[in-house]
Amino acid sequence: MADGETGFVVPPRDPATMALRIVQLLKDPALRTRMGAAAVARARARFTVERMVAHTLAVYTRLLGYG
Repeated sequence: MADGETGFVVPPRDPATMALRIVQLLKDPALRTRMGAAAVARARARFTVERMVAHTLAVYTRLLGYG
């Protein structure tokens, strides 16, 4: 995730910051829309069928000792 682009990174065990980020998103529909669209675009680019097949093939190749 790209902090501030596709969502927010919040430190672990920091409910105050989490609450601030949630409120920020609730108050800003344009920000929600922009981040949502960026997240969908990133997911579509990174998690294609072709990429999944290539990664699966690489695992099998490595496990079978061909690579």
